[in-house]
Amino acid sequence: MIVAACGCRGYDLLSSLQLIVACLRSNAISNLGRAAYGLLHRAGISRLVRRLRARHVPVIMYHGVCAERVDGILNSEKKHICAEDFERHLKMIKNHYQVIALSRYVESLRSGALLPPYCAILTFDDGYENNYSVAFPLLKKHAVAATIYVVADFVERGEPLWMDRLAHAFATTQKKDWVDPISGASCRLEAGAQRAAGYRQIKEALKTLGPRDHAEAMERVMADLDGSGELPPLFAPLKSGQLREMAASGLVEIGSHA
Repeated sequence: MIVAACGCRGYDLLSSLQLIVACLRSNAISNLGRAAYGLLHRAGISRLVRRLRARHVPVIMYHGVCAERVDGILNSEKKHICAEDFERHLKMIKNHYQVIALSRYVESLRSGALLPPYCAILTFDDGYENNYSVAFPLLKKHAVAATIYVVADFVERGEPLWMDRLAHAFATTQKKDWVDPISGASCRLEAGAQRAAGYRQIKEALKTLGPRDHAEAMERVMADLDGSGELPPLFAPLKSGQLREMAASGLVEIGSHA
């Protein structure tokens, strides 16, 4: 379901509810989801939401799309979905919305020009290579526009994102008992769920620090975990040539991730 798995950014509650209803209606959902949609539909909620939000534009945000499903700590926050699920999403979105470029929406705000009813915008954050190798062919196949917001250092210098380095360190450390050097708290790292919980705890703590303190704390954590090996291709950045090709296609716009 897009809202939960992919992090939908809606402009308000009703826009998000409209997208949830559409997601529940798709054939990619579980029996429980279909039952929930049936209740909403019979109550008239789906029709009401679509009428109320016909002129509002939900923004549907992804990070990565991988050829095969990835589980475990490397994808514990479900930032990367598999190609099969992504294609189902595209079919569902096209069935309910007219996907427009973000620049067209921005221009409509500036000029006051009305957009067609039931528009939506598709975005990707960070700039993972699989946006090109896996997602882009599917965007072309279904003629769906998207905007990719890239992290400059990630793409230009090939420097891994710090949260990906952290996830990899927790996935590959040989330690079973670990003391967090930031808080001094003791963590068990035997089971995958324990490692995932430890990763999320440290990530949230690091996000509260300023740039200098963050860099110092991050290196202390990495050295202490002593993870091994190179980061998997899942975390590879886009290359400049791939960005140029996607931008030249007319389907994909490129922006800067703050």
